[in-house]
Amino acid sequence: SKCLKGVQSAMNTPIFHKIGKMSYSLYLVHWPIIIGSLFVLLKLKPGIGSSTALAVMFVICVPFVLYAANVLHKTVELPMMAKGKQYASRS
Repeated sequence: SKCLKGVQSAMNTPIFHKIGKMSYSLYLVHWPIIIGSLFVLLKLKPGIGSSTALAVMFVICVPFVLYAANVLHKTVELPMMAKGKQYASRS
């Protein structure tokens, strides 16, 4: 259908390919960052409303999660995958 083709073409972009490649790193970092940010936000602004808190969390957490996942992907995941390939090719 038209809708499906639109979704497929939107998902077939470099940014979504990059996110897909670092998906495991995203999985590892997203929860600690969300919980840590929420903890700090509630300590700084204890009476914050839920919709305001959600907006602040979105603005803060999305870029931070993407950055942290990218750093983890480049500094840990890719080097470990390369070492694994080296090790597997020796057998």
